[in-house]
Amino acid sequence: MTESLSIWNVQRDDTEERLNQILETLIAISSLDFDHKAEVSDAGDIFDAVAVGLNALSEELESSTVSREFLDNVLRSMVDSLIVLDQDAKIRIVNRAATDLLGYESGELVGQALDIVVEDEEISEFTPIQLNKIAFFRDREIHFTSKYGIKIPVSYSFSVLRDAEGNFRGAVCVGHDITARKKAEEAFWKSENRYKAIVEGTTDLICRFLPDTTLTFVNQAYCQYFNKTREELVGSSFLTLIPEEGRAAVRKNVETLVERKQELTYEHEVVTPSGEIRWQQWTDRPIVDSSGNVGELQSVGRDITERKAADDILKKSLSEKEVLLKEIHHRVKNNLQIISSLLYLQSKKVTDEGTREIFRGSQDRIKAMSLIHEKLYESPDLARINLEAYIQGLLQSLFQTYGVNQELINYHVNVDGINLGMDMAIPCGMIINELVTNALKYAFPEGQEGQVVVEVVKNGSGGCILSVSDNGIGFPESIDFKNTETLGLQLVNNL
Repeated sequence: MTESLSIWNVQRDDTEERLNQILETLIAISSLDFDHKAEVSDAGDIFDAVAVGLNALSEELESSTVSREFLDNVLRSMVDSLIVLDQDAKIRIVNRAATDLLGYESGELVGQALDIVVEDEEISEFTPIQLNKIAFFRDREIHFTSKYGIKIPVSYSFSVLRDAEGNFRGAVCVGHDITARKKAEEAFWKSENRYKAIVEGTTDLICRFLPDTTLTFVNQAYCQYFNKTREELVGSSFLTLIPEEGRAAVRKNVETLVERKQELTYEHEVVTPSGEIRWQQWTDRPIVDSSGNVGELQSVGRDITERKAADDILKKSLSEKEVLLKEIHHRVKNNLQIISSLLYLQSKKVTDEGTREIFRGSQDRIKAMSLIHEKLYESPDLARINLEAYIQGLLQSLFQTYGVNQELINYHVNVDGINLGMDMAIPCGMIINELVTNALKYAFPEGQEGQVVVEVVKNGSGGCILSVSDNGIGFPESIDFKNTETLGLQLVNNL
């Protein structure tokens, strides 16, 4: 109608001018330009009546529809790509999101067929006849092709436009860029595949369970071990797989895990489908939620039946060797005591006091070595000796040998929690034996009170300091203890 009005050829007078104003107002309304208003004169004629009517129509349409500027703003603000086709199946409108995504200018797309940017077999021909067969579809994942040939994954919706009689008048295509989602999905599936490769490919038994011991997940190795399907295992308590007498201990371990929220490793027996009792070792870890509560527990286990059997054999073998080694120490001690007894008997036949003293010194040295074997025989650790207990026994033996009145002379032992191997304990014992013997023989004249002190303390450099002292009359100044003819002090210096 507006096109017909615009080509009227009338005389250019007041009537023509007023008619043209009416025409301009009609064209503005048809273009959704509701800001344009027709001028109303004071004549009150038919033109004024039409102008008032058109202005009222413009206001009514403005309140019930939207302007072209408003629609343009909506199109520009859309995040998704919008492509509108006309009834000839050619692109008529593209919004800024579409041109930004595809790299085209709007003019490069308008008038083109949809297949310039869309890859979809269902509408591959992109003809009005083909498009007319489609009602709509939503969220189909396809690819847009950019100006530079780049394939862009989109979630794509398509809807056909029809008039009141149902005739095809065009179509609307909306595409949402899902590149980021696709990358996230790809990363997820890679992670999922990696997880499955680890969890399902391992020979270890892996499961998850609730604090009440109900299984929520089991891997393939777990299913194969118990010859059950996931459906049979998930939802049931794993305690049913454990002998009844062992369930209380396992339940207590689970309670400890929930309470302490710390990893725990423990062993228990299980019953296989064939009824065989086997041993498993499990390492359980609580899974703590954001509230600090233990929602689930994850456990990794393995069969240790063969290892337990090997451990039992090894323990039995070690026990036998310990018994044998203890017996060796016992026999060595007995043999040394026999030698000491023989020396004692031999000394009884000696009338010379000096010779008898030599026999007694030899006996003391043999007793010091014998005591080492006795302490090792009594010790739970056959490789190392408790030095404090050894020195206590050694001093007690020497005080008895020399008939010391312990109401007058006593001894004190201070050892800083030190254990020694036999190779070092024997030399230390010999040194202590010689120095304490000298102290008992010479440091305290008849009737004098005193004390002998033996100390072994760590020096902070990984070594120890052995000290033997007394508060007797003191070491004679005339004797150089580093250069002496007596066997005892020579032995001390050599050791």
